[in-house]
Order: sequence, then structure tokens, then C-alpha cells
Amino acid sequence: MLDDSRVCFDILNRMLARRGLSVVSQEQYEEEFGFPVIDYYTHVGFDFKKESYGTLAKEFIDEYDLHELECQVRADGIAAIAEFKNRGYRQSILSALEQSRLHTATLRLSLQHYFDDLVGVADYLAGGKIERGMQYIVGCNNCNAEEILMIGDTPHDYDVANALNIDCALIPGGHASINRLRNTGALIYTSINELMGDILKP
Repeated sequence: MLDDSRVCFDILNRMLARRGLSVVSQEQYEEEFGFPVIDYYTHVGFDFKKESYGTLAKEFIDEYDLHELECQVRADGIAAIAEFKNRGYRQSILSALEQSRLHTATLRLSLQHYFDDLVGVADYLAGGKIERGMQYIVGCNNCNAEEILMIGDTPHDYDVANALNIDCALIPGGHASINRLRNTGALIYTSINELMGDILKP
């Protein structure tokens, strides 16, 4: 839902440049970024013998806070979730954002009334969403895995869906290239409107 890939890309490169490390291109980022983020940070050259991953993660979050208002809902996202809500679909957000930050972001974007559940992670270390997704499925009343569709924009979202044994649809335009999405074998839609049209078709 949140279009923050450009903000995250820019912050990463500023962090690399501060340490005299080579910055990454947009193409490199979309082909290589993934979860857990600590593995990606190792890949791009951060040295955890010099500073901890926790320090880097905190630096990223502090800078993200400064640019949070630049991050808005993806094009056509509001119309889609409003229509799904009107049709009676249960909607939840599973996010790599820390839980309280997820609530704050949802309120800022006036999205809270569209969703039944907001499921964030326990900290800001961006380890991934599989564990929280599993906890949510186990504790969810009247949730049937066979009736759940996870909509995402990264290969990690596909991995999460597989771990939860639920269906997955991916839409490009986030932190991963469309080729990476296609390589997962997931169902790919070119836009939110295309996905919505398929789900709601007569």
C-alpha cells in the first residue's frame, strides 16, 4: 500500500556514501534488495565489525522519519481497498513496520477504517514478516487459509504467503523489479486496478 521505495533507496545510498562505500543504482536495488535486511546490508558492504546492525537500523529509521510525509498510498490503492471494503471483504495489513509505527502510518494516511487488523513486527530491525504472519493466522478468528489472498510487491511477500500456505498476487512498482517478481512463480498483475478487476469480476 505504501509507496516508499524511492525514499528507502535514497536513504540507503546516503548511508553508504557517509561511510565511503559504493552507492547502488536503482536497478541494482530492485534486483537485490530483500529480507532479512541485515543480509542485504552485508551484501552492499556495511561492515558489522565496525558498527552494529542495530546502529544502522536506527540510523535508517531516524532518517525515514524525516521523509515519512513523502510516502503516500500507491496509485489507485484507496479506491481498491474502499471497493473491497464495500463488498464485505475482510482486509488486513501485514507489514515489516514496527507495530506502533504501522498504526501511526495508517492513521496519518486515513486508512484505519478500511482494515480489520494491522499486523506489524516487534522491532525496527526489518527481519521479515513470516513469524508475525504465522502468529496472525493462528490467532485469527474465522480465517480460512484457503480463502486468503496476500497482495504484495516483493519476493519476500511471496515467501511469506508460501510459509502461511495462502495464495499470493504480486504487483510491480515497489522494492523489486518485475523480473524478480515473475521469477517467484506468483500470480503477477500490472496494476492494482487489474488485480481488483480480476477479483471482482462477475
